[in-house]
Amino acid sequence: MAYTPKTLAAWLTDNPNYDQYKGTVSGKPLIYQAKKGSPSLEAKDWYVWDWISEFPDLAQSPAEADISKTGSVNRVIIPTVPDAPSASELEVFLGTDTDEGLEALEGIQDAFDTALEGGEKFYLGHFMGIGKRSQIYQASVAWQMNTNGAYPDPITSGITITPNLGGYNKFEKITNVGG
Repeated sequence: MAYTPKTLAAWLTDNPNYDQYKGTVSGKPLIYQAKKGSPSLEAKDWYVWDWISEFPDLAQSPAEADISKTGSVNRVIIPTVPDAPSASELEVFLGTDTDEGLEALEGIQDAFDTALEGGEKFYLGHFMGIGKRSQIYQASVAWQMNTNGAYPDPITSGITITPNLGGYNKFEKITNVGG
């Protein structure tokens, strides 16, 4: 079965108790959208990718490269991506049906690639709840195309999220959240 994106509006209908553990990451899905301009704030335009249990680290230092000469005691650092934290590598638990997990990874990677090819921007956020502001930011996504495992731990893969906070970064409410 291929990955089928689900809108935030549909996800909320399917998960009426999403916010039962208030104040935790539980029930705060990663949402994504591709758009040429600024992102829409309507739930019907966002897709849920509910495969990670942590947020990307958006408070890191900007991505930089160390171009110091070997043996030099002075470091020379240049920014490689202004206004962008370094990439966050997030673990993805593939679950009991590893094909479903792999297809979900392929699905979000395809959504990003399609947006890029179409000249659109790719936006991410974590939906904080009805009537709550969510941090929405421009980002890139890269699936590491691997699987990891060690007995007795679960089988995992990973996804890398690289924010472009200079491209877009706002706390905004998602509207029209009814199914």
